[in-house]
Amino acid sequence: MLISDRFSSVSMADLIFALEGGAVTEVSTYRKRLAAAGIYATMYRQQAAAYLSDDHSGLG
Repeated sequence: MLISDRFSSVSMADLIFALEGGAVTEVSTYRKRLAAAGIYATMYRQQAAAYLSDDHSGLG
């Protein structure tokens, strides 16, 4: 089990469980999570955009 707020850290996981409001809302592989329009893909894109723009203020 791996718990991380860095999306690149979990890209090699067999399954990714996305939590929202304390409940599991999504379960599948990294590629499927990114292809879906769910919370995982949204947060992944937000984190990637912050790194690409060198604006790390929204990364906690």
